[in-house]
Amino acid sequence: MNQKTKLNFQIIWIDDEWEKNEAILDRESEGFHIKPFKVAKDGIAELEKNLEKYDAVILDAKGFKDSEDEVAKLNGLKYSIDRIKELSKNRVIPHFIFTGQKDLMDDDTFNSFIDGIPIFKKGLENDALFERINLEIQKRGNTLIKNEYPKLFKACEFISPKSFFTFSEILKNLKNPSISFNDTLHFNPLRKELELLFRKANQLGLLHDKCISEDGEINLSESSNFLSGYDCIHLKIRCKKAHFTKIISDMVKNIIFLTGSASHTQSDKQTKKYNFDKHKREIDTPYLLYSITFQLIDIFIWFEKYALLNSDKEKNKKLWSSINTENVPDFITGILELDSNRNYHCGECILLKGAVENKFKIGDSLKVTSLQENGNKSKNGYKYFSKNVVLSEVNFSKEEKNP
Repeated sequence: MNQKTKLNFQIIWIDDEWEKNEAILDRESEGFHIKPFKVAKDGIAELEKNLEKYDAVILDAKGFKDSEDEVAKLNGLKYSIDRIKELSKNRVIPHFIFTGQKDLMDDDTFNSFIDGIPIFKKGLENDALFERINLEIQKRGNTLIKNEYPKLFKACEFISPKSFFTFSEILKNLKNPSISFNDTLHFNPLRKELELLFRKANQLGLLHDKCISEDGEINLSESSNFLSGYDCIHLKIRCKKAHFTKIISDMVKNIIFLTGSASHTQSDKQTKKYNFDKHKREIDTPYLLYSITFQLIDIFIWFEKYALLNSDKEKNKKLWSSINTENVPDFITGILELDSNRNYHCGECILLKGAVENKFKIGDSLKVTSLQENGNKSKNGYKYFSKNVVLSEVNFSKEEKNP
């Protein structure tokens, strides 16, 4: 789904004759919510009272400063500009002049205080005004995020400069929540950012070329396995060194599964397992998106530091290795045992502790699938490794266990 988050900008409009230009108020359907004032002091008072609420101010050139009883002059505009500049010490507010006065550009008084403020002509440049408002607000929002998340910005500059805007859209809404923000549209972009990180890892020789298909598609699961030091069974490769720490590895897997479920890019089995749609229907909050976003921010910052310390491509590629699966059986059967080093095993296969502990009892008859050659055979003596274990339909005695 290629949708954009709907705009939701709150704007003050100070114009002594705003009723004559009511078409401007119709911009609400485009996401511009405009509150008009005839008197400068009234509009500025509203801005001062709710400074965090408003995103921009539109100013008429000649207007009322104190009341509707006075003659419209430039002093209302000057008052508004001076007060907005003062308020900018707390929060910068983009402001624009929207006027029907054609002769003002030759007015010395006018030019003495407008100080580069964008000027638009009523009736002729209405669309241009709102395009500029949108641009300036967006620029300001991204600048604030850059200042608040400098490590993220630096990491994005290293991995992919455009990535910052994906994070920024989410972080801006976290800072100023909008009822029009559709969090479900942002899971797939985050998944794409993880792909960009993997592409950068490949450029540096950290990720094997086989993790990227001939048509340029990233295999996310196998990329995660390779960088975590696990066997990539389907690609028949492994990395001799785990680049990812355990925390980074677990976060990456979590993001792959959750964004896949949210984007419906996972297999039916995985989609049913996570059931993102059911989760959204039950609670309908953006907090899952926020949590994944911050996990990915941590991953980006960690990766930049790690990659800079391990930037020798040829040295990294020497860690690539192939695995031979021809002589690896499809499964083995036997009983669950615990050796003197407290390693769980079934025959010649060492088992992942988390796959069996508190789930099976010593002596249970098991069927072990998805076997891999054990990369730590010299350390623990077992030929195979697996984390896929189920109870066997056949009971074995210790004497009958798989040789």
